[in-house]
Amino acid sequence: MRPVPLLLVSALLGVGGLLWLSRREGRLGDIGTPLLFGALLLWVWQLVCVGFHVPLILLPPPSLIGRALLTHPAMLRADFTQTVLRAVLPGYAIGCATGFLAALLLDRTPWLRRGVLPLGTLVSAMPIVGI
Repeated sequence: MRPVPLLLVSALLGVGGLLWLSRREGRLGDIGTPLLFGALLLWVWQLVCVGFHVPLILLPPPSLIGRALLTHPAMLRADFTQTVLRAVLPGYAIGCATGFLAALLLDRTPWLRRGVLPLGTLVSAMPIVGI
């Protein structure tokens, strides 16, 4: 079957189901709506990737991601350790400590505050695109 009609039918049925579920009172509406929305999102993602032959390097389908999660736990654990535990958390702690110490210094030292506060005001007024 071609991907566009299947995608449209899936989207219409999914949205109809979401509308029906969102109007229900109680646990069915509270739990069913987000579950159906997540399932619909994964289904449309899968259909788009497979139906339109999206290259795996650009956007892998969720089935391939799930398979990788189940078949390569050791590599994912090593990546998590290297990225999160050895880089993100220490960097976050160092950044928080540095910011806290800078704020303390600026608060306790009037001459430093007079020198740095105009620079901080200048940077905060500049749009992010300009930075």
